[in-house]
Amino acid sequence: MPTVTVIVPNFNHRDYLEERLASIFNQTFDDYEVLLLDDASTDSSAELLQSYATHLKVSQLIINKDNSGSTFKQWNSGIEKAQGKYIWIAESDDRAEPNFLSTMVMALEADERKVIAYSQSTRIDKTGAAIGDWGDWTEDLAPGLFKSDFEMSGIEFVERLLIHRNVIPNASAVLFRRENYLFHAKADPTVKYCGDWLSWLKLALSGNVHYSAQKLNHFRQHEKSVIATRAANQKASFIKKYDIVMRKKLNDYLSAIDAPVSLREKSHALLRKDAEKEARLAIRNADRENERRYNPLVAHNLSGTAKLRAQLRLLSYKIKTKMKSR
Repeated sequence: MPTVTVIVPNFNHRDYLEERLASIFNQTFDDYEVLLLDDASTDSSAELLQSYATHLKVSQLIINKDNSGSTFKQWNSGIEKAQGKYIWIAESDDRAEPNFLSTMVMALEADERKVIAYSQSTRIDKTGAAIGDWGDWTEDLAPGLFKSDFEMSGIEFVERLLIHRNVIPNASAVLFRRENYLFHAKADPTVKYCGDWLSWLKLALSGNVHYSAQKLNHFRQHEKSVIATRAANQKASFIKKYDIVMRKKLNDYLSAIDAPVSLREKSHALLRKDAEKEARLAIRNADRENERRYNPLVAHNLSGTAKLRAQLRLLSYKIKTKMKSR
């Protein structure tokens, strides 16, 4: 039985697959198997993956005929088939340093209470050039903390950091215990865009967390990446709805496991805060849409009675929305 199962879920990342797979096969730690999963790609990814089917490290190649509709379905499918004690979700457009696995395995093997080990990540563009890291994403939450290695109980990690924001922004930077994931933290495909966040929260609460400040993972951002798609295609109010769904599910989970009262109270407070933000954004967006429709200078050329009617409709709408927001 291998110590690690490396799962490579792919969808239309043909341009990055060879670099990704090379960074896996060049790991200094070599007690691992690789599961290649293609979710009905349309860019010849499947043909490329077929050429790796006989590689000594590849234990399974699964090519879906139909797209599953969720990367988290692919996660669960791969982890259920895995034989390894630890799981590495190696996203198909990222790459890793050769000592990624050796460093993460050493951290988890040192203490069986640790369920997550992850590293700092470098941001890279579509050409592979470094464009930054994730230090700015976490600095305001805990100034200086992420500049050095640390270990923390899962409850403290969640209450202090992870409940506020996803401080594990890329699955490729994480090694975690398979057993804990399957028992506590299977990804929920209905939580689009932030299903990983919910899984990390549940997983962390089942043990302890190790963080390495070494930049062992390279997280690629490009026009087809999840972050780019989320930013480009969705309004802020739409994205906030997914965060609210996640927080509602987290609240239910915290109640089910009888989590500490302080953590449950904080979770409820953050849900209320997000819901209020979403409501304000919805009102603002509706207000803008009505201005576009009813403002005679923007929507169409009106005169006389028609112009007055449009202006009165806009004024009436603004009064109603302000009253609702009180």
